[in-house]
Amino acid sequence: MESTYRIKIQSMLEQWAIWQGQQSGEVKGYAREVPFYRLMRGASVSSPSIPDAIGERVDGAVSKLCHAYPPEGEAIKLRYLEGSSHKTIGRALRVSETTAGDLIRSGERYIEGAIDPCGL
Repeated sequence: MESTYRIKIQSMLEQWAIWQGQQSGEVKGYAREVPFYRLMRGASVSSPSIPDAIGERVDGAVSKLCHAYPPEGEAIKLRYLEGSSHKTIGRALRVSETTAGDLIRSGERYIEGAIDPCGL
């Protein structure tokens, strides 16, 4: 069973991915356009539930992870920013599906250590 901290970190990383997409002006599945026009067309607009300050903290922790442990950082980016499966991540990193899952969990533990999820 996963710890509540790990679940909170996973949720935070999912929200960070949405936040990151909005910072770059791209939201997965949508062409680049003003959110108001998407709403007029009836398309939903994903909105992160984390404020910019937390998004920036998570972004900094992911950046440090990518620098310190490149395979784990790449696995986290592929999992959360691209929504890739363990199998796809394994192929991209040329490792087994099990190893890809291990890299993701290791990256999540690094993020968990870099950011105190209780204090957020």
